[in-house]
Amino acid sequence: MAITPKINIEYAVAEKPLESVNGDQAFFRQHDGSVFFGIVDGAGHGRDAHEIANIMCDFLNSHSHLELTELMQALHAHLKGSRGGVAIFGRIDLATATASYVGVGNIEMRVFGSRAKRCVLTPGVLGYNIRTPKHQVSDLTAGDVLVLHSDGISSTFDLYDYPDLPWDNAQTIATTIVDRFNKNNDDATALAIRIVQAQ
Repeated sequence: MAITPKINIEYAVAEKPLESVNGDQAFFRQHDGSVFFGIVDGAGHGRDAHEIANIMCDFLNSHSHLELTELMQALHAHLKGSRGGVAIFGRIDLATATASYVGVGNIEMRVFGSRAKRCVLTPGVLGYNIRTPKHQVSDLTAGDVLVLHSDGISSTFDLYDYPDLPWDNAQTIATTIVDRFNKNNDDATALAIRIVQAQ
């Protein structure tokens, strides 16, 4: 018997590479009532960072069945001997309206909506040295917006700087964040996920 979703999702990605290719990558995959999503950022920028980001995304897609903290530890081991990088990823359960996530390094995930939340991530660089990643869970409600972005975007922006964020569509949110808050000295990537009520 099919499980009726409590929520649906709209999402969009925007990016502004510093060079010809992006050292960040965002991903979003929906399957069987859940969503696997995240952003990875290879160390540095340009082609070397782009190559690491590809390696990270390929590994995550191939091992997305693992529990989230186990997956992060496996990614860390997989990147040993490389330039390394940082990542945040998680799953959204559409039937329970919850987001589970884990992150390592200087990368951001924030929730705007019924309550504002800045997600606490584990310090470190994947492939080098990290503390034990912590799996966290957030309840979601229709109208919430999850914003994930790389460190090429200022982490200090808030609703005072972008008051239309709670009402804009996902593509407008992602594009506005990259255009308005990028640092101009690094790759900038944003993933916006808007939670909407299931029909």
